[in-house]
Amino acid sequence: MSSKSTATRPAIGYLHGAADQRSAQRLRLAEHARNLGLTLETIHDDEDHEDRPGLEQAQRDAIDQHAVLIVDELSVLARSAFALVRLALRLHDGGADLLSIRDNLNTAADPAGIFFAAMRALSHLDLERQKMRFHAPFGYKLADDGQHIVPIAAEQQVIRQIMQGSFDGRSHQAIADTLNQQRVESRDSERWNADKVKQVVDHVATSRWIFPEPAAVC
Repeated sequence: MSSKSTATRPAIGYLHGAADQRSAQRLRLAEHARNLGLTLETIHDDEDHEDRPGLEQAQRDAIDQHAVLIVDELSVLARSAFALVRLALRLHDGGADLLSIRDNLNTAADPAGIFFAAMRALSHLDLERQKMRFHAPFGYKLADDGQHIVPIAAEQQVIRQIMQGSFDGRSHQAIADTLNQQRVESRDSERWNADKVKQVVDHVATSRWIFPEPAAVC
């Protein structure tokens, strides 16, 4: 159960970003934990890596110890609002709390659980959003009539990028890596992988989607 007092509780820190930013973050995390009487057990540092293995371990540690996950700001935790919602609820359901220094957020000092209640409400909106988009392939969404699909301009551009990479002979994983490096969101707001790229390519190949042939190599 979360929303406990922070006094004497363990804390797990998490850092992500450029080296100069992380150094300042580390100092703020340690100082803030000390001022609140938290025992800072460890700080997971993902540097500027995109795959963020430290974030997964930080969440596990916080849940295993019923600890407070402490960060400098919420933006280091997720790339999208709905991804943050899922992370926050995972912590809450596992008995952990979340503390963000710059966002002035401390769920352990929120006995009414207002923050997590708001996250729960947003998660229902996310489910509705996923349902609305479930039957539409990447690049499209359901029209207002609920019967037809219409293109999504931003996703159509991603399709063109994927298909160009495919025409250029790049592997599905290589294309996925490029999309992740460019911080391009997939349909479920998670990272791209080879399977997701293949789904797009296969859909294009079996539809009437028209894409210009690659330029001839001289």
